[in-house]
Amino acid sequence: MRTIRKLACVLASSIAGVAAVAAADQITVAGSTTVKPIVETGVVQFKKKNPGVEFVVGGGGSSQGIQLVSKGAVNIGMASRALSADEKAQGTGLVEHAIGLDGVALITNSSKPVTKLSKEQVQAIYMGQITSWKDLGGPAAPIVLCSLNSKHGTHEVFMNYFGLEAKETGEGAALVAVHRKRGEEAYSRVTAKALDDARQEIAAVLTNPNAIGYVSIGIAAAMAQKGAPLRLLELDGVAATEANVKSGSYRLSRPLLLLTNGEAKGKTQDFIAFLSGPEGQSIVKQLDYIPAGQ
Repeated sequence: MRTIRKLACVLASSIAGVAAVAAADQITVAGSTTVKPIVETGVVQFKKKNPGVEFVVGGGGSSQGIQLVSKGAVNIGMASRALSADEKAQGTGLVEHAIGLDGVALITNSSKPVTKLSKEQVQAIYMGQITSWKDLGGPAAPIVLCSLNSKHGTHEVFMNYFGLEAKETGEGAALVAVHRKRGEEAYSRVTAKALDDARQEIAAVLTNPNAIGYVSIGIAAAMAQKGAPLRLLELDGVAATEANVKSGSYRLSRPLLLLTNGEAKGKTQDFIAFLSGPEGQSIVKQLDYIPAGQ
């Protein structure tokens, strides 16, 4: 709660500094760090045609964006996961504006011969029941776990899909997570490095051939296509590709959302319409995500 108040204060302070701009032309945005680059790129393009509109764009993660917009602290919340029933009931009624779609891939260093995992194997890996690559058809080497930290929508999507819960200990570079199956009492003693973003997680896998992690399919596929020694693992026999996310056959996926507290109005509505239109959808694709409706 303290973090939410702090971000709200920062946003309010920034807005107050734009005294010459009418309140209707101030748009505040916060939330998902996955959606944030789409919004920031969209802001640059939108302002070319709407130079009088000012923006304040913050991060904080999907959950924080949902809470801030539901409380009226920002005009737009960003989320890279579906809303829970409780979240949908917050405020005067959150309205979802889908601007894209993304899949989440399990990733390893391509030096590992393992190419696929089942849902049950992934659960066992993150709960510390499978600790060696040998048990998965690889060499006799310890599995090094990587995870995104709990602020990320990607983290929440991963936990929900595999029926896991996580708690974090430590701070900064020392932050680690331990996991358990939802509803169980004991957490595993096996820790996963909790990282700030997908780029850090990919870097960890590229530099440690024994590591495993999970990130956006689009970002991972783009890195692999550029020659990075990165492998996107099949999950339950389905390849982690954008085509399979679009078709629905790859189930570990999520929506990319902009959220408003009630129907969007004025310049906020115009900006959302821009990101939902051809120019905005082109930005979504350029940033390696799947445009909405494709």
